[in-house]
Amino acid sequence: MGQFKCRVVSPKAVLVDDEYEMVVVPGSEGDLSAEEGSSPLLTSLRPGMIELYKGGKVSERYMTYDGFCEVSPVSCVITCDQLTPVSEIKTAEMASLQASASDTLSTSDVESEEYAKAENDYLYAEIAQYALTL
Repeated sequence: MGQFKCRVVSPKAVLVDDEYEMVVVPGSEGDLSAEEGSSPLLTSLRPGMIELYKGGKVSERYMTYDGFCEVSPVSCVITCDQLTPVSEIKTAEMASLQASASDTLSTSDVESEEYAKAENDYLYAEIAQYALTL
C-alpha cells in the first residue's frame, strides 16, 4: 500500500499535514476510507472519528464535529472547525454533553435547529466515549 498526502485544516491552522497509507473519515452517508489511487470524491462530514493509518495500523485518531473531505488519487484534504485528538477527550465532559443532548432531544421539536444540534452532540459524545476504549 502506497503513501498519500493527508491534510486537515481549520480556518485558523493546518492541524495535520503528513503522509499516510489510508484515512478513514465519518462521511455524511457513512464512514469511508481513502488511500493512494482512490477515486475523486467530495463529501460532508458528520460527527465522528477520523483514523489515520501508517504501518498497517491506526497511528492517530481524532474526533470531528463536522466539515468536508476532498479525496483525489494522491491526497485527502479534510476541512473542519473542530478537531480533537482522542487522547485529549475527557470521559466526564462527554457524559455531560450526552446527558444534556438527551434532555434537549426529549423536550425539543423534531424540526427545530436545537433538536438537530442535540442529535449531533449526542452522536459526537457517544462516538468519543467509544473511541476512548480503543
